[in-house]
Amino acid sequence: MLDQTLDAHFYEVVIVKNFNMDLSSYILENGPIIRNIFADVNVGEAINIAINNSSGKVLSFLDDDDLFLSNKLEYVMNRFNCNPNLVYFHNSNIAFYKNVESAANIDIEKSHKTINLRRFYKSKELKRFMRLSHRYKGGHNLSSISIRRDLVMDYKEELRTITAQTDGFFFFISLISRMEVEISNEKLSYYRRHSQSTSVFTLSKGNLTKLALECSKQLQTSRVLNERAGPILKRYIGGDIAYWSIRRSVFLNTRSQFSPLDLLAFPRPNLKTKMILISMLFVSIFSREIMLKLFEHLSAK
Repeated sequence: MLDQTLDAHFYEVVIVKNFNMDLSSYILENGPIIRNIFADVNVGEAINIAINNSSGKVLSFLDDDDLFLSNKLEYVMNRFNCNPNLVYFHNSNIAFYKNVESAANIDIEKSHKTINLRRFYKSKELKRFMRLSHRYKGGHNLSSISIRRDLVMDYKEELRTITAQTDGFFFFISLISRMEVEISNEKLSYYRRHSQSTSVFTLSKGNLTKLALECSKQLQTSRVLNERAGPILKRYIGGDIAYWSIRRSVFLNTRSQFSPLDLLAFPRPNLKTKMILISMLFVSIFSREIMLKLFEHLSAK
């Protein structure tokens, strides 16, 4: 963060954490302004506090276990300066596990061409639009996201209630704005994968309740977004609500308030995801043991 190619006078660093840490050694005479704030709150409120203590027009987020490449902030500033209609920018990233050096041993996701999603906002192009969003992971990884401050300020009250899926939250409020959203193939950050990730985990009876709780948090975020979305995005977010509800029901071995048929409107890239969830839901009704084996097998692929 402190070795950016962007001149230190053009950015500030706001750190919100729930533990005490002396950062005096990181404060440089000609370095960026650093604000260190202690707050034991949920992730949405923590981001809200950071925004209240910042002054920049563009916000770039960094999780405590991820890293920026040295040219990240300079690249982001140039993208927003050259396009006043741009409200959201998502960069590609390099995944790693234990340390950055291990990134070379991981199959890095193939670069995709940079796309601007505004031209896909028409209703007739919804499916293509959503498939592109999923394919290029435009709402994945908070450390890959930069967004205009003015847009976030319109959603401050909703942000305070968010306990998960903050990356998806910022992506969708940008889509709701109907302004320009850019997903870039430029690799500007390192993304740490670990066992606590919602997409990388080992199933066991002991952690099913924890996984169900995580699904509940994701579900709550989707419902918040659904309140502000227009009719086109409501179709997608409605499917997202069904998705998280069914996953939670599978983990808890209870009946979902949504029918598996609701997933037919869920615009995932292919039918496989829909059929997996529907199969899991039906199997869980008859045999929890079979469901666990099925899910663990599919998650390993």
